[in-house]
Order: sequence, then structure tokens, then C-alpha cells
Amino acid sequence: MYTSSSSSCPSRTSFPTGSRTRRTRLVSVRESGEATSAVSALDHAIDDDVVGPLIDEHRQAVMGHSMGGGGALQAAEDRDEIQAVVPLTPWNAKKNWGSVDAPTLIIGAEDDRTAPVRSHSIPFYESLANAEQRAYLELRGASHFAPNIPNTTIAKYSIAWLKRHLDDDVRYEQFLDPGPDTGWRTGISDWRIS
Repeated sequence: MYTSSSSSCPSRTSFPTGSRTRRTRLVSVRESGEATSAVSALDHAIDDDVVGPLIDEHRQAVMGHSMGGGGALQAAEDRDEIQAVVPLTPWNAKKNWGSVDAPTLIIGAEDDRTAPVRSHSIPFYESLANAEQRAYLELRGASHFAPNIPNTTIAKYSIAWLKRHLDDDVRYEQFLDPGPDTGWRTGISDWRIS
């Protein structure tokens, strides 16, 4: 199970592999808006005497909400080791993320007034031309603050994305491609993957 944490304390995920356990560095950038927070948290975790030896430094991901989502994109642009990115209703003044090559799932909110999808999430998604894979999920009728409350849709697709791209677990591909229904009776107003 992936767990959330503050940007200064990375989350860890355990996956059984025979008799030993591997740990993944997943840092949640929470509205800091600074990629340096994510990168610093990743570095702090790997350098920590207690946690560091348990971490596989070759498996890194960033996830953030609002300015933290923009920070997650910036961190992926700055750090080649990042293997998966999940910006949640991201905000950033920069609109072109063409140099990000990590698989990126952007989750936008249809009724977001803080970071409207037409000026943030969708242009971010469209600019990810060099990403190994990119996807865009838009939450129907949701506001900018949808990631701040329990949301099964966000959890389901974020976990599937991270498992698929961070762990190379192809069993999760079934949740991503062809993807969810986007009919008017669903909680998802848009889904794109390429």
C-alpha cells in the first residue's frame, strides 16, 4: 500500500520478494510548489542511516497536489532517476514539460477554479511529448481540493500508475489501458493515454 506523508518525510512502500523486502521511495510534494522539496526529501531518505539501507534508490516517484503537482513535474524534469510522476490538480506558471521523460499521470478536476484544467492540467499533459507514457484523468464535477479528501478514483489510478511504472508490474496495465469509462454517469469526465 502506498502511504502519504509530508514533503519532508518520504513515504515507503514494501513489496514482498522472497525472503526480503524492497522499499520504494515515493515522495509526496504537498503544496510546496518547489521541486527542491521533493528532491531534498528523496536525498534525505536515501542518506538516512535507518531508512536508507532499506530503500532501492533506483525506484523513485514524485506525487504532489496544486503547486506541489507543479513541483513534482519540475522535480521529474530536474532528476533523471525519477521513474513515475503523479501531479494532482497541478498548478505551475510554466506550461511546457517537454523535457520530462518519466511516465506521468496528470489528474485534473473539471470544476477547478484555482488551476483550471484548460490552462494547467491539459496543457501540461499535451506538452509531455517525450514522456515514456502520459495519461490525463479528469474528475467530473470535482474542485481543486478533490485530492484533500478520500477519493477512490484518485487512489485507484495513482496506485495502478505507480505499480505499473515504478514496479514494472504489467498486471496493472488493465486499469490504465483502455482506461476508465468517461460517460456522463461516471465520475470521470476525460481520460487520455499515449
